[in-house]
Amino acid sequence: METKIKRCNILILFLFLFLISCSNILNKNSVNSKDIYEPNINLNAYFCPRDNCAAIIKNLVDNAESSVHCALYDLDLKELITAIAKKSKKADVKIVIDHNNYDEQIKGPGIKVAKSKQYMHNKFCIVDNKKVLTGSFNPTTNGAIYNNNNVITIDSEYIAVNYEDEFNELWNGIYVAGDKVKYEKISSDNLVIENYFCPVNSISQLSFTL
Repeated sequence: METKIKRCNILILFLFLFLISCSNILNKNSVNSKDIYEPNINLNAYFCPRDNCAAIIKNLVDNAESSVHCALYDLDLKELITAIAKKSKKADVKIVIDHNNYDEQIKGPGIKVAKSKQYMHNKFCIVDNKKVLTGSFNPTTNGAIYNNNNVITIDSEYIAVNYEDEFNELWNGIYVAGDKVKYEKISSDNLVIENYFCPVNSISQLSFTL
């Protein structure tokens, strides 16, 4: 009888430790990718040329306090180039431009040219590790005045981490490979944001529910 009780106690202890272990695994997985909550995420959408997208991105650079990191497929807006050069004297400014569109329009140690077989087709900036600008807008004269484009600004530290990781890969010459985003889904008070980068994330396999 005593042996059975000991065995029963050992089994209960094993189950208890197993449940704790499983709980820790689930919590770690949820923190890394799934159930992230961030209050007061602010998201705004703009449409060019109806909205002045050139002014939006320039103001973002002008108001940066510590850093501006941008990956741009194309760039020729003189007012933005001037703003970037001015801000680089006071903050950490780094720009990656696709090699197909680089014509020495902006120079300096904070400029890198993406020499990839594929287009470095990104159009995004991270400012002060807390604000992200993205969308289809190329900061060019055509993009600002003639083409239909969009700009999205997101105030979110989690989204900024995702984009900063992506920027660092591009800055270090990693164009196709790389890591998946740390935070795929972030919930806020009135919205849920899902964030992925191609081709590391297979967008064709994603499902959406309306």
